[in-house]
Amino acid sequence: MAEEMKPQYGFLLLADISGYTAFLAKSELDHAHGIISDLMDLITGHLKPMFSIVKLEGDAVFAYASADSVQRKEHILEAIEATYVAFRNRIQAVHRRTTCGCKACGSIPTLDLKFVLHAGSYVKRMMAGTPDLVGTDVTIVHRLLKNSVSGGTGWHAYVLLTNTAREEIALPAAHLHHSIEEYEHLDPVETFSFDLQERFNEIVSERRILAKVADPDLTFDILVHAPAPVVWEWLNDPDKRGITDEATITVQTRVNGRIGEGATFHCAHGKSVAMEEVVEWKPFSSFAFEHHESFATLLFVFDLVPEGEKVRVSVRIKLNPRARFLQPFSKPIARLMAKAIRMQRQFDRFRQYAEEDWNRRLSVPSTPS
Repeated sequence: MAEEMKPQYGFLLLADISGYTAFLAKSELDHAHGIISDLMDLITGHLKPMFSIVKLEGDAVFAYASADSVQRKEHILEAIEATYVAFRNRIQAVHRRTTCGCKACGSIPTLDLKFVLHAGSYVKRMMAGTPDLVGTDVTIVHRLLKNSVSGGTGWHAYVLLTNTAREEIALPAAHLHHSIEEYEHLDPVETFSFDLQERFNEIVSERRILAKVADPDLTFDILVHAPAPVVWEWLNDPDKRGITDEATITVQTRVNGRIGEGATFHCAHGKSVAMEEVVEWKPFSSFAFEHHESFATLLFVFDLVPEGEKVRVSVRIKLNPRARFLQPFSKPIARLMAKAIRMQRQFDRFRQYAEEDWNRRLSVPSTPS
């Protein structure tokens, strides 16, 4: 009982389907229920394992992540964005495929998704025999579902962060919409928001990078027994990558405070020191970076494809020697480089550590009981 009542600190998240009430009001109940149920399953499935699901609240999912369970805090935002992309893709796919003429199926495009993220304290306890979270910060995140963001910006899909959550993630405020929300019996809440529709357009934009690896010099195929968020983290967290690559990797520049397209890294591997630049960034789906050596640039393109409870990681590498006379020999040079730095061993270690990490997480209860 004492452990159950001990305050803990972490991220509190609500994912709320916008347009839910109007959708139900003008739709056939049986079809509408099936559509909403499918979308709620999709949302919860994509938020895990980054978040533990507390409960479903009508048109919203309430979830949390303890602060010490998230090493790279911006991974929180990547999980949210990947969930939104999956939601929008499902909405579009269902609308395109449906042959039903009912109001529910015809109204699917009116649905959207917004997220409210707060960082604060909470207590785990049983409520009417069901595990739940309680506390002032839990109240705050729920009150924030009613906010001024849409009225002030016209956005229907967005991420609203309290200033506490923004500071915890170390996200700069310069490019965010700022507002103060006020509620009875609570102090004013400072919030910062960004448009998810804009992020969706960026993430699903055409992958021009693929033309550069149409004829790759090296390919690797790794099947990992772990979900995409865990795989993504082991491929992109500088500290975790440093473990698998046996290198020291540090972030040099971020874009609007985050790792993404245009971000740069310093990579020290033995006596070799190189700079890397992210040239594609689509969370939990694909990414690419250029690795700049003194004599050549290597383009690495990664694709993450879920296969049931596993993820297949496809890696394509293209080497571009600076000396023109070496360019016809890019394939044998790339093979020699891969052998010299034991690249296959690096990918084997990545798979091993990602799977061990996921197995450890499975051993920890995922509910607030």
